[in-house]
Amino acid sequence: MIVSLLFFVLLLLQNFNGRFWMNDFKVFYLAAKAFVAGEPVYHHAFGLDSGHFKYSPFALLPFVPLSFLPYFYAKLLYYLICTCFISLTIIASKRIWDVLPIGKSQQSIFILFIAVIIAGGHLFREMHLGNINLLLLFALLTVLWLVRGNRDQLAGLLFAFVLLFKPHFIVLIPLLVLRKKWKMLISMLIGLGMGFLIPALFVGFTKDLSLYSEWFSTIITHNNYFFDQRDTIHIIFYNSFVKYFVAEPGIGYIATMIAIIALLILVFVLWNFKNEKLSSDKNLPKINFTFEFLVLIALIPSLVLTDTEHFMFSIPLVVFILIYLFTSKNLALIIASSIAFFFYLGHLGDILGNASDVITKLGGLGIGNLLIIGIALYVFITKKKELL
Repeated sequence: MIVSLLFFVLLLLQNFNGRFWMNDFKVFYLAAKAFVAGEPVYHHAFGLDSGHFKYSPFALLPFVPLSFLPYFYAKLLYYLICTCFISLTIIASKRIWDVLPIGKSQQSIFILFIAVIIAGGHLFREMHLGNINLLLLFALLTVLWLVRGNRDQLAGLLFAFVLLFKPHFIVLIPLLVLRKKWKMLISMLIGLGMGFLIPALFVGFTKDLSLYSEWFSTIITHNNYFFDQRDTIHIIFYNSFVKYFVAEPGIGYIATMIAIIALLILVFVLWNFKNEKLSSDKNLPKINFTFEFLVLIALIPSLVLTDTEHFMFSIPLVVFILIYLFTSKNLALIIASSIAFFFYLGHLGDILGNASDVITKLGGLGIGNLLIIGIALYVFITKKKELL
């Protein structure tokens, strides 16, 4: 309630200061209007010059009802909906770790408030822009919850819905294959098929096929600017090391980096499999799958061309680290985590002044995200006995 009230106050302040823009929501809103009117949806800027619709035709449908409202009331309603989901997502990010029997400190409400502070910049930017990432994170946490409850078919349908908004989450599919989530994968394919066909009910099959073709070309065009994202692991590693040996990396460099990361994740999952076979704890597979799932989500903004608010996908790992710190009070980890959280804050101009430009150019936000993933992995691997 306190966090929702805070963002409601921010809504009032943005209206007072003339900053209630929600330019990303404007793209959804105007693209939905164009869809209803039979006008072009892709390769056309809505609002700002960068305001191109980059999602599937299916992703337009939830915004069609809002498109019939005047823009101010449509964005106001969407802002209020997302305000509710801020608290729901933070709470879900903590409750997803209830699978860990750590103790009473895990239930501390201060974990929630500290998580909001750490991720506050990304949450505010998400609300200011009116994007969809917060809702997708909540949907993914729901997918994970459904899988752990053995409701794989429903989880697969919801996951298909998420993929139709952000194809980046296909990084989870190899994990689902390794974990033999066949029912979920089949349900996902059915959901994707439904997502492809449903827009055809409104525009016809031929037009629907054309829209999906335009969507694919939009995705390819968008990722042509891959090296513009300085917070990705590729650019961070390039600026720190590779640039001294290679003047201009190409697609081969990106492929090599992705292959290395995929191999490391594979080794980690296989290590978990080995531990599960040696353990009599029937809850261990759920714990391992939860961590694997959330690490892959957190890695996405470090792998692909995205805006900074996408780093909110690491919120569940931030909460995981906080839960452990509240339990162990490990001074070394508290210091290391504080450094990681400081970089993860992003938008450090108000704190560091001009010095923030140096950190930003070096990919400080991306470094913070990788440190959070690394610390979470360290805690999970080396402190598992304490966690369980």
